[in-house]
Amino acid sequence: MGRLSGPQLVTFTSVYVAYTLYVYVRRSFSYTIPILASEGTLDKKQLGVIVSSQSLAYTISKFCCGILGDIVSPRLLLSAGLVCSGITAIIFTGFDSVLLLSLWWFLNGLTHGAGWPSIAIILKAWTNPDQFGTVWSVVSTSMNLAGTVGPIVTTLLVTKLGWRYCIQIAGVLSITVGFLCLLIVKDKPGTNANKLKDMDNKKKEDKPAESNVSRSGFLSSVDIGGFVGSFVAGYLSDYMVSKNSSVSRPVIRKTLVLYFEILLGCVLYIFTIHISESSSNVIVTLVGFLIGVGIYGSISLFGVIAMETAPDKIAGTAHAISSIFSNMGLMLAGFPLSFISSLLDWQTTFLILVSTVTIVVTYLLLKLRTELSTFKSTSGKTLNLYNVLFSR
Repeated sequence: MGRLSGPQLVTFTSVYVAYTLYVYVRRSFSYTIPILASEGTLDKKQLGVIVSSQSLAYTISKFCCGILGDIVSPRLLLSAGLVCSGITAIIFTGFDSVLLLSLWWFLNGLTHGAGWPSIAIILKAWTNPDQFGTVWSVVSTSMNLAGTVGPIVTTLLVTKLGWRYCIQIAGVLSITVGFLCLLIVKDKPGTNANKLKDMDNKKKEDKPAESNVSRSGFLSSVDIGGFVGSFVAGYLSDYMVSKNSSVSRPVIRKTLVLYFEILLGCVLYIFTIHISESSSNVIVTLVGFLIGVGIYGSISLFGVIAMETAPDKIAGTAHAISSIFSNMGLMLAGFPLSFISSLLDWQTTFLILVSTVTIVVTYLLLKLRTELSTFKSTSGKTLNLYNVLFSR
């Protein structure tokens, strides 16, 4: 990736910090679940209802805000979302009723839909096409930074201050950064006096504290893997695009998605069948890392594909539509998954997830075979899933 200008660096750094806080606030309650569950404050189903309420709202909001981002200033959308996210998170901590907690966490989920769609539009406006995949993936790692540091910070803060104060601190930070982004971030180059000059260049109770830290460590390993997976996915896809100019970019990126999904399916199977309480912490951490690589590598590429295949004027809408399905997964990971596990068991539940990944891999294989056959008939060249990535 070519050297970034001053305005580019300021913009990318600002949205990176902004989305780190978006993710941390959104997950702040989830990070407290192991502690709340061990203390018996809320049972598994109640926790699932609260988490799912936010995920449902986030799914709805991300779609609506994606469309809204094509109409209003993405800078305003980004900043307003952060401020409202912080306010609703702080109010959320003032209740004990599961109904009211679910209501306010639902409202908090509505605010989070403004985050990534507005950032996606800003990134596209500030990035050259041959840098877009890399920049997208680097900024995407903000969610992994939040996921890596978040569980550990939350465990420490909850131990010292309690879960309510922990979420309140996150809310105050979100409000503060929201106002800063309103002052610093610009929708696109040239919207203020600082013009981009080089835009055309290269482009607590029965459970000891150690048990909670161990759980947090596994969550952190997943997000460390996600950090690596997001960056590798973007950089590698840009590199392969530059080496295969005759092949459409979405085909190359979808081929990489296939490999990330295969990795995810294999590692999830190992996690489900072979990992137990007696497993080495090193092995568990490694498996968590690889799960993160598979999940976030795919997520990063799906976002790039959605933005690249849509005209600029509806880029936010295209990203919103693609985001609906990822956020449906977030919603299902709350109460529905908890409910299934209560009917069956966690091992069977995870085997269902492995089967789902297998279905996705099969679909991608069939889809890519069709696209590669079309490429062969129009160009006369023969390609397969290997030499799409590795031929020169």
